[in-house]
Amino acid sequence: MKLVTLKKATPAALIALLSVPALAFALVSGTCRGAWNLPDTTLTGSMYGTLTDSSGQQAFTLKAELQSFLVLGPLGDAGTFSGKLDTGSGAAFPAYTVAGTYAGSSLAQSGFFQGQVYYQVSQLGPIAAVGRIQGQYSDPATFPSKGQFKGTWTANL
Repeated sequence: MKLVTLKKATPAALIALLSVPALAFALVSGTCRGAWNLPDTTLTGSMYGTLTDSSGQQAFTLKAELQSFLVLGPLGDAGTFSGKLDTGSGAAFPAYTVAGTYAGSSLAQSGFFQGQVYYQVSQLGPIAAVGRIQGQYSDPATFPSKGQFKGTWTANL
């Protein structure tokens, strides 16, 4: 491949340069829902569910881990979540991940979460924030039932 400088570029070279396809991203949004299991004495919990697009088609399966900050007793629970968004393609890359925070009332066993959707082209490639995820959760303290979360997401995919 021969590099062409703009000073000496011919009209054909400029047309070829301009015809290189750009990365195309589309803004996609929808709802998310699934199981929410607040951290227990191990300080680790889970978030497992699906993200569907505005037409109702499943876009991702979400698997995330909840890490609790110090439990604030009756005042509240707070922590972080991080995990993967699986497209079902079986390919390792490109990869989509999520990370964010949650906070809520220990007495009501409910609260809210918010975070970012990230995109990574390859194992060594850069990671870029491409969207947001947010919503509410409820996790009753009755064993063995798990709580639930529901919310919305949007991303440039």
